This record gives sequence, C-alpha cells and structure tokens, in this order.
Amino acid sequence: MVKEITDLQNVLNDLLPRDAERTILEAGCGSATYINFGSKARLVGIDISKKQLERNPVLAEKIQGDLETYQFPAESFDVAICWEVLEHLSRPRQALDNMVRCLRPGGYLILAVPNVCSIKGLMAKFTPLAFHVWVYKHVWHFQQAGEDDHGPFRTYLRFAISPAALRKFARQWGLYIQYWRLYESPEQLRVRKKSRIMDAMLGLAGAMGKIFTFGRMDLNQTECIFVMQKKTSST
Repeated sequence: MVKEITDLQNVLNDLLPRDAERTILEAGCGSATYINFGSKARLVGIDISKKQLERNPVLAEKIQGDLETYQFPAESFDVAICWEVLEHLSRPRQALDNMVRCLRPGGYLILAVPNVCSIKGLMAKFTPLAFHVWVYKHVWHFQQAGEDDHGPFRTYLRFAISPAALRKFARQWGLYIQYWRLYESPEQLRVRKKSRIMDAMLGLAGAMGKIFTFGRMDLNQTECIFVMQKKTSST
C-alpha cells in the first residue's frame, strides 16, 4: 500500500474510532474501497456505472446515479469519501456541495484527487482519453484499460479541484481541514527511477516551478488528499 494511504488510514483511525457504528458514503465508489472504517461501518456506494457497482463487494447499499445531481437525504452520513473521482466530473463543485449537505454535523469529507497544478495533472487535463488509455496499457501495463468499463475514464480536471480551490471551498462551507497532503504518485516515481532522462526533466521542471511561484508550488507533487470536518450544530 502507498505510504500516504497508510498515513491517511492512521489519521482516520485517530479521528474515527473503528469500533463505532457509522454510515459511510462512498461517492463514485467504483469497484474498490481504499480505507477501512471498521466492521461496524455501513457503506453506501454511488456510481454512474452499473458494472462498477456490481464489482464492489463491500457495499451494503448500491446507488446508480450521478454524484453531481443525485439528491441525498440531508445530514444522513457520518463520512463521505470521494477517491479519485472529482477529476472525471464536468461540474465537481456541485458534487462537493452535495457531499457536504449530506454530512451530519461533525461529519468528515475525505477527498483524494490528482493535483491539476502539477506536470502530470496538466498533461492529463489537456490530452485526449485515447492517449490516457495508451499510457495505461503501454506504460503502466494495464491491459484492460479502456475496456469493459475499466479506467481510465474521461478526465476534465477542473481547476475547481486544485489544492488552493479546495481550501477555498472548505472556507466557504466553514469546514475544518483536519489533514491534507500533497505527494508524488508511485507511478511517476517508478518512471523517474527507470529513466535518468525523465528524472532529470521532471526535476528541472519542478525546480523551475518553485522558482516562478516563489516556492509555493511543486509541479512534481501529483496527488492530493484532504480530510475536512463539518461543524457541529453547536459551533
């Protein structure tokens, strides 16, 4: 498991004791679940793909629907987790708003998204789906890529899900950012280890990015994780 996911699991183990009963929304659940919420957690998954829902074995309830428009009952979930989904939505802010509305006071919103303000993110944003499928098949060696409802999927990567935009979103909703992390994806790290030329090129681009943004941006930090908490009714 990627170190950053292990670190996130440890953070959530502290914030959310695993022996408590709670209802979890897996938003854009796909066929896999990345975080263990304990044996008493009830997982509800929503995904636009019926096949993805059928492949997910851990859901207590499965909803086929669009995360941007589906109307969840207000304050009905203790946690909403959205793992590498927002980049595939044309209106991610609507999905974010929907998830916050369905959280109970004190509930947690967990987001994992590519960093659009990275070299990898910008390339994904401005290249076609056919190129993404080629990379998955010939670079990552995932032979089912683009077939039978397997990823990669169409990518929008709106700037509304950049790290800065997500921090602004949290302020607008009055959410507490309990944890966040930027990191370089294992896939990119593997490419850098295999190719000295790519390593040098990415290293140079990262250094130039830091210079031009006065150290505020590292173009090689390709992934982003946020844990936000909704205010309790008494605050």
